[in-house]
Amino acid sequence: MAKMKAVFARIRLPIFSIKHPETFQVMSCLPIPQPSVLVGALAYCIGTSHGSGLTAYENLKKDIERGEKFTARAKLMDIIVYSSIVLRRFRIADEIRKRTRLYEILARGDIVGGKLFLEKDLMDAFYRGYAMGREILCAWILGENFMIDEGTIRLLQRLGDTESLIAVSDVWIEPIELGAASEIKTSFPFPLGDARVRHGDFTLMKMCNERRLPEQYVIPIRHEVRRTGTGRVMVLEPTEIEVEFPRPTQFCETSMGSIILS
Repeated sequence: MAKMKAVFARIRLPIFSIKHPETFQVMSCLPIPQPSVLVGALAYCIGTSHGSGLTAYENLKKDIERGEKFTARAKLMDIIVYSSIVLRRFRIADEIRKRTRLYEILARGDIVGGKLFLEKDLMDAFYRGYAMGREILCAWILGENFMIDEGTIRLLQRLGDTESLIAVSDVWIEPIELGAASEIKTSFPFPLGDARVRHGDFTLMKMCNERRLPEQYVIPIRHEVRRTGTGRVMVLEPTEIEVEFPRPTQFCETSMGSIILS
C-alpha cells in the first residue's frame, strides 16, 4: 500500500463564508470549505512561508493536474448555524474614475462635498451569508515526500471571503497508508459518484473539487430545527455515515476517522 501523510488543522471560527459554486457573490454559503478553497489555503501558507507568493499556488495546481495524490477535506467539529450579515464597504480601490473625481473635490478644499461623494458614490452594501460556529477540522492528504510542517499551516489567516478571519488552534501531521474497501464509515465529505449511503444523515451539495471542477459531494451533516429563547433556528450538526460502493474504493484511516480519497 502507498505511504502518505495527513496534515490536520483545527480551525477556530467564529464565522466563515464560502460561496456555492453557482451563486452570485456569497449570498448563500457552504457549510464547510470546499476542496478548492483548501487547496488555495495550503498554497497561501506555503507561499507565505517560502516567500514565493502566487507561484506556490501555480506549482500546487500543476502537481494536482499531473495526477499527484492529493485530497483536501473539511468537516464540522460542532454545530453551526447560518446567518446573513450586511457588509458596508468603500469601493475606492476598484473605481478609478470615481476615485479621481473624489481627489478633485478634496483638492478644491471641499471636505463636506468629498464626504458626501464618498458615502454616496464610492460605497455599497449587500447581504452575505455566513456559517457561524466554534470549530471545524481541515485535512490534507499528501504524498510522503511532500515537504510541509506544522508551522507553515499555522500561517493560515482566513477561509473563504476577505472577512472570514480564522485562527488555527492546533496542527499535527501523521503517517497513513492507503487502503481500499467497498463499505466505509466516514464523517468527512466525498464525491458522490456511484456511492450509496446505507446509514446516517447527510446532505448533497455541489462543491468544487481539488481541480476547481464542480462535483456533487456527500456531506455528513444533520439539519435540525431547535427552539431558542427568541424563536427557532436551523442548526447543522456533524454525523457519521456508512457508505457502500459497487467496487473497492481508496480511502485512508486516520486518527480523526476514515477519509475517502479523490
